[in-house]
Amino acid sequence: MEATLGQPVHVTTGWNYLRHLTYTVQQPRPRHPQAANAEQQQEYKKNPGARRRAEARLSRAFACSTVKET
Repeated sequence: MEATLGQPVHVTTGWNYLRHLTYTVQQPRPRHPQAANAEQQQEYKKNPGARRRAEARLSRAFACSTVKET
């Protein structure tokens, strides 16, 4: 702004002007500590249902093994 106006501009005035233009300070969202890395994401994109199917098989097997017989 200083170069455009040809005179010094206070920092607060600059921020007020940006706020008037609906600019806001942006910050990336925090990453989850257990988030998948890039390699795991690519593997998921190749075969998205594999993990879900494997978990379903395990849960069915566990459910069958825990049934009490009378």
